[in-house]
Amino acid sequence: MAELSNTAAAELLIADTVLPVQFWDRRPNGADPERRLMAAVLEDAVALCVRAVSLRNAALAREAEEADEWMASDDRVGPFSFASICDALDLDPQGVRDAINRLRRARARFVRPRTSAGRGRHQIRQRRQRTSSAA
Repeated sequence: MAELSNTAAAELLIADTVLPVQFWDRRPNGADPERRLMAAVLEDAVALCVRAVSLRNAALAREAEEADEWMASDDRVGPFSFASICDALDLDPQGVRDAINRLRRARARFVRPRTSAGRGRHQIRQRRQRTSSAA
């Protein structure tokens, strides 16, 4: 067996320098850009679906309907299909659907207090000026 020279042995013992950017680049909590984008897509769809209970805007209602159809699908064809996103984020697709349905039911039961009283006591009126009858 050939003995290592002092310089070769020293090179083996020298630690490689790792920059913090290289070490923290791939965090296990899913902070890489692709997963953040997937989480944002899912968050937007969930917000649309939950808000759909009270939407009066036809365009937003259509978008909410599309989001519902997207979430109902179980295909994993593209990287941004609902099931693929759930897989990438370690979520159960049916669990997400169930949670959305619970949020919808809770939002449908919520009755917003009336903020506009119409012609009731909160209406600001101009004060009438009294006219004197002794003129």
